[in-house]
Amino acid sequence: MICQVFPRVEGVALDRFRALAKQVMQYQRAGQTANLEELRRREVDWVHHQVGLNGAREEYDALARVLIDLAKLRWRVEEDRFGIELVAPRESVGSAINIPDYKETVRNELAPHLAEQFADAAVRKFIRQMEAPRTATKKKPISILIADGGELRARLLSASEKQGPERIHLLENVVLPYLQLVEPDQRDQFTGHSLSDIWRYFRFSWTIPATNIPGRQLWYLIRDAAHANHSVIGIAALCNSPLQMRDRDTALGWTLEAFTKEVEHTLAQAAPSEMLRERLAFLDRCIDRSLAAVDWTNLVHAREVLNPTEEIVARLRRRSEEFASRRQDVLKSLHEDNPLALQELETLDSEEPPVSDEVLCLARPRLRPTRCRGN
Repeated sequence: MICQVFPRVEGVALDRFRALAKQVMQYQRAGQTANLEELRRREVDWVHHQVGLNGAREEYDALARVLIDLAKLRWRVEEDRFGIELVAPRESVGSAINIPDYKETVRNELAPHLAEQFADAAVRKFIRQMEAPRTATKKKPISILIADGGELRARLLSASEKQGPERIHLLENVVLPYLQLVEPDQRDQFTGHSLSDIWRYFRFSWTIPATNIPGRQLWYLIRDAAHANHSVIGIAALCNSPLQMRDRDTALGWTLEAFTKEVEHTLAQAAPSEMLRERLAFLDRCIDRSLAAVDWTNLVHAREVLNPTEEIVARLRRRSEEFASRRQDVLKSLHEDNPLALQELETLDSEEPPVSDEVLCLARPRLRPTRCRGN
């Protein structure tokens, strides 16, 4: 698939975008895609300091980011006499895919992101502290939680030398996996490291860069009780499901279209009246439960809840949009200041809400006198 690019910018911005496309094309042909992230940072810095863009600052910013992101996803940038075009990677146009080769290609694509991740000073410091903790901390290197291949082989050989039921019993106990929930402030009994730090350390061993996932999460360590230090043999996580997934919601009958089809199907039955009453009663119960779950403190007065108007609904919608925008700004700021800390705050349960004071002040005005003083 080939897509022509027609940027809706003019003058300086258009000239700069064409030069950017040529630079991306040169990097791709030279196999230097690792330079794309630095190129993106350069363009973002330029657009936010350049004068004379005639209102095209946001447009150019978006154009540069999308172009470079597509290049990272292996869309090839080409130039012809009519302008710039994007050529889709072969795997996305219906051709047969060699899975091992495709995985290797994806790993190579992610390599620059991994390099950028491990170049971060905070990440490097974290890894050093896990692998070589200071003596004063009384912690042990995390390497003692990594099973040695030779030790595991010895366990297997010892069991394989036996015969009959004894052999089966020994083989069944060569590896004894179990799940350990990562809980706040809980430490590993063998190393002294917090379980959350152990989970994060092993997450950095993946070929996929570590990224923050919105919402609550439950982290698990998969450990081997047959190992002297209960070695970590895997990690897992349960995350909040997406709030809206059209296919899932339709299958469960949660969308208006699905409910409408169900009603139409009911009407086609021989005696639809009783079934319709059941459907409507069920819908009323769902609405009542949803309304009962809404905490409208500091949003509306009781009399407004009892007598809602279009003006009240419009006001609440405006406040919702305003809060969503402010929350994104705060979360972005926190992520830029300390991404590791934000990831932990949004992941682990504790007695305190898993957000910063800044976000809490936006969401819970009644806490301002205590935790949000000065805002």
